[in-house]
Amino acid sequence: MYDLDEPRGLVMIYIVVGLVTSAIALVANQFIGKTVIIDQGDRLVRSYSAKPVQILLFAFISAIYIVLAGIRYQVGTDYTTYLKFQIPKALGLVHRSGYNVEFLYQKLIEIGGYFGSYQLIFLLTHILIIVFCFMYIWTRSTNYALSLYIFMFSTFFNFSLNGMRQAIATTIFLFATQYIVQRAPLKYFFWIFIAILFHKSGVLYLLFYFLRFVRLKYLRFYFLPLLVAAPVVIVNSDWINSILYWLSLKLGFYSRFFGSTYDGNNLFNSFNLIWIMVNLFLLFLIIFFNQRSYWTHTPNGDNFDNSFNLDINIQVIATLFSLLSFAIPGSFRVIYLFIPIQMTLVPNLVTKIREREMRLVVTCGILFMYALLFFIIIIVWHYNVTLPYQTIFSH
Repeated sequence: MYDLDEPRGLVMIYIVVGLVTSAIALVANQFIGKTVIIDQGDRLVRSYSAKPVQILLFAFISAIYIVLAGIRYQVGTDYTTYLKFQIPKALGLVHRSGYNVEFLYQKLIEIGGYFGSYQLIFLLTHILIIVFCFMYIWTRSTNYALSLYIFMFSTFFNFSLNGMRQAIATTIFLFATQYIVQRAPLKYFFWIFIAILFHKSGVLYLLFYFLRFVRLKYLRFYFLPLLVAAPVVIVNSDWINSILYWLSLKLGFYSRFFGSTYDGNNLFNSFNLIWIMVNLFLLFLIIFFNQRSYWTHTPNGDNFDNSFNLDINIQVIATLFSLLSFAIPGSFRVIYLFIPIQMTLVPNLVTKIREREMRLVVTCGILFMYALLFFIIIIVWHYNVTLPYQTIFSH
């Protein structure tokens, strides 16, 4: 557990930033419904009458997060790993096995090396993460404030301070999801190829394009079996773990993680359990409140129902993975490949609730759920080691 006796500002900085940026995004919300939709044949696009205001607000919010991440010092589990091993190796300053990085991140490191600043590498990393993530939110969310709230309190931002290359790949994927909805495979696969060049986990996203062909019309019939399967899978996780280990040996991939500190750790098991509960709860909300929306298009003009259906499909994958997470070493990292879709799934789900009072109740419940999630994972469990927050100016 994190020591709450540390200076209060070091504990509160993420909370304050999350709440302040969400409040600023409330202003941006006022311009979502006022954009003018223009028919361009096979798809609709928005006019740019409100764009300058939205750009200004998102640029300001982006700057807050980029600075917060860019000036940090010894924040995040992998901060020291990058500083002492991965960055020096990429620059040819040390020679040892492991600690390799992908091609585009190698180039990003070389930019930092050219200017003689390792800290610049961390800054550039989060410029990419924040820009791609916020472009995704801007184009696909119907409630910017709630999206920004989930960005912070789902713990994805804190994770990005640790799993930096994976976070870049994930945010590029999130940005590229609009091309799945638009049925533009060349654009989608181009961006996923870019994501892979930052982190190899992006390979998984190649298959996600085909989710546009899947429509889970009978999701309610799958929910009860998933609910029943949860304890069954957890109880038999050792047996499933053995099968996966055998497969990894046959494929020659991932086997080194089995039996390591990433396998069967009690803290990681608790982490997996809490995400199972969150994911099942969100599926329940989808089933109960998936009504016909007043929205016909997302802010960038894409079909709202198609966009929402894609998010549901990815959330189902996140739920299925979380059920298997007890048997998969390192699943506490892999889950972050899927759960960030909640930044648009949840806000767009809330807008589908027609009764004002019920919409308020559900929104408050969601806000409380993510606040509790953040408190447990970041403050109590100290996951990702992002507390205490320190800056380069204090050292």
